[in-house]
Amino acid sequence: MQSRYVAIGLLIVALMGAFSVNLPAQPSDIQEVRVCIFDHALRTPGGKPGEPIHIQAGKPCLMTVENYDGIEHEVRFGRNPTANYDGYQENLMEGFLGLRLEPGQFVTLLLQIPPEKKGEWEMGSFLPGDYQAGYQLPIVIE
Repeated sequence: MQSRYVAIGLLIVALMGAFSVNLPAQPSDIQEVRVCIFDHALRTPGGKPGEPIHIQAGKPCLMTVENYDGIEHEVRFGRNPTANYDGYQENLMEGFLGLRLEPGQFVTLLLQIPPEKKGEWEMGSFLPGDYQAGYQLPIVIE
């Protein structure tokens, strides 16, 4: 279990370095997004399956992903799933292939998506059968 926490900590440090996160002067300048995994879907609290989340390019975003399902799921960011549903053809964050969350686990990521990544993306789980069952969520980078 300790190695999982170390891996998550290293992931956050890697993402911060990869996207050169410049923390704003005011905490109110950080966008916060919460995503829940449950009932065969990824969604925001109170949101409907398939309802996109919006992230501002070039600004820091704290994204918390919580697994409320009774089974393990993963989180990947990209677009155009591969033909055999084992990942995305294009990853939103180069070098970040994803992470797995056991039931009841959560992760908070500090992201800053560069402006050249504006467009339609998604997050999804590609464990066997997950993507086809609906474990995906559109993301719009504005």
